[in-house]
Amino acid sequence: MKNNKVSHLIIIGTGFHRKISFKESNLSSWNRLLVDVRKNHELKKNDVFENDPVMEWEAMIADCFGKRSESDNHKKSSDVEREMKKTVCELLRKTSHKCNLKKVYDNNPVFSRISQLPTHIVSLNFDQMAYSKCKSKKIVCSEKIIDTAKKIGCRENELRLLHDRFICDFGDHESIIWHPHGHVGRMSSLVLGMRDYGFLPHSYYHAFHQFKKWERDIAGELTGPAKYDKLICALSEMDSLQKSEKITNPADNWVTRFMLYPVTFIGVGLSQVEIGMRWLLVQRARNFLRVPKGQEPVAEFYGEKDPRIPGLAWKRPDKKGFHDQMWKSALEH
Repeated sequence: MKNNKVSHLIIIGTGFHRKISFKESNLSSWNRLLVDVRKNHELKKNDVFENDPVMEWEAMIADCFGKRSESDNHKKSSDVEREMKKTVCELLRKTSHKCNLKKVYDNNPVFSRISQLPTHIVSLNFDQMAYSKCKSKKIVCSEKIIDTAKKIGCRENELRLLHDRFICDFGDHESIIWHPHGHVGRMSSLVLGMRDYGFLPHSYYHAFHQFKKWERDIAGELTGPAKYDKLICALSEMDSLQKSEKITNPADNWVTRFMLYPVTFIGVGLSQVEIGMRWLLVQRARNFLRVPKGQEPVAEFYGEKDPRIPGLAWKRPDKKGFHDQMWKSALEH
């Protein structure tokens, strides 16, 4: 990046939309999004999986598959899911367009942060509302990275979720946006069902090992703070090389940043289905065991419920209703 300060990685979820709009919509609520998809496909309401969006998605695929017409009898469940993902993209684009017309997201806190300081935003949302005001350039991974990883069983979709990014250039610095759960610009990338979530841990494991290989190449036998300083310098240099249209370094992905930069979760639930993200947090904590306590980069979770993960500090709001202060604290690193 043009600014040489150590960057920060901020992970946001649907709580970002609740913070901005103060009302439920298919942007701010998984349940509301799935209700809208059911209506669009004329499926009967199903309350069985009301508080389990992943299983509700699977139930919707089965329901939609069961009501296909005779002319559609050739369709597979994957075809049905593809149609439903297309619906998700259409619904979110429609809501995003309405919000843009009303300027609901102008001057939102995430945009304020990335426009002032070089920041990595890992958005678990499918939409691009957090940075819709900035002109962004998409950078994708090279075919060589994809072909090499495929040989060990990784799928192209999950590899792109690791490497592909959007660069927001603000003149004196750049901020980078990642969508590890996919985004509306690439329908097939959306992570919604058990099949999608099931493939993520393998790709995270692959990315972690690419990070460890890069770590050895850069730091050699160094340990502790000296090793961390060396890696941060190399990572800052990697961040400055974002001009190319294609990523060629296998370690140049969001997981490498996750392992080294200070990390903040805000507006994220970190549910049990996020086994891959939880695994990465544990590996990150292990990786800093040789760094003296207090000198390691922070990993903080801002929310009302403690996710109880080693190495992740829980920062709950002081009182009910203090969410504005919580967001302010989370983004002011």
